[in-house]
This record gives sequence, structure tokens and C-alpha cells, in this order.
Amino acid sequence: MSTKTIDTTDAYTKLICTTSSELIGDYPNIKFRIHYNLKIKLTTYGSWYYNGADFWFHNTHHSVNL
Repeated sequence: MSTKTIDTTDAYTKLICTTSSELIGDYPNIKFRIHYNLKIKLTTYGSWYYNGADFWFHNTHHSVNL
């Protein structure tokens, strides 16, 4: 399991991504599966609101309201 803190385009907002991986299946049909967990961290006092925050991971698009 690995954790990485990633800067965003907002100076006070960080994206924390925790990943893990596993091999599934039997030879010759072995697949590599990746799991990830995303958290948003605000590094200043106060609050914020984003409508339609977009994240891309391995060509997969995620759009959320925060």
C-alpha cells in the first residue's frame, strides 16, 4: 500500500491518494487489479465548495462535487 499527497491547482487543496494492487486469476489468465482511495485535504482555515471537480486516473474520469 502506498500513499501520495498531490498538489492541485488550488494552493490550499491537496489530493491524498492511497493505492494497493493485487494479482487475480490463474495462469494464463492472470490480471493485475489496482485499488485507489482518494481524500481531499484543505490546508487552511475556512471552507470551500467545488462544483464539478475533475480527476483522471489511468484514463478513468471522476467528477465530483465537494
